[in-house]
Amino acid sequence: MNDSDGLQQQVTTQTGRFAVQCLVAALILGLTACAGSSPRILEVSSRQHTHTIAAEDEDLFVDDRASHIRVRPQPLPPDRQGQTFLVRWTPRTLERVTFEYRQVNSPNVISEQVYQVNDTRLAQFTIAGESYAAGGSVSAWRVTLYDQDQDPVATRQSTLW
Repeated sequence: MNDSDGLQQQVTTQTGRFAVQCLVAALILGLTACAGSSPRILEVSSRQHTHTIAAEDEDLFVDDRASHIRVRPQPLPPDRQGQTFLVRWTPRTLERVTFEYRQVNSPNVISEQVYQVNDTRLAQFTIAGESYAAGGSVSAWRVTLYDQDQDPVATRQSTLW
């Protein structure tokens, strides 16, 4: 064994150790980030309910090519029309979630719905019936998460809020 073989083996060993050290550091950093993550709102999505078939579903349900049955979307009765907002957050250890919103027909009125968290990370807020018929669709919204001390810990809002 000559000096170049020994040097090559030493470099290979040091490179292997360095790779293992980087892997361990990345794993520790990843676990620390997950364990100590602060409360945050992951998603706020909405869906309008005005017709028997939603506009985004018309391609799937209006023209059935196999049976040649054509179904036309019909307006829902006013008491069944509305808008639904789905809110997802993390972690589960929060106290409550508030959903504040303004509607098109009453822009100066801020309405609020409150959800008491019970070991879940998902809430659905619905504006329907008379409230939806009078106020129209939601034009702006804000979601706030509260901890056990009733302190706000995270907020997300629409662009128009």
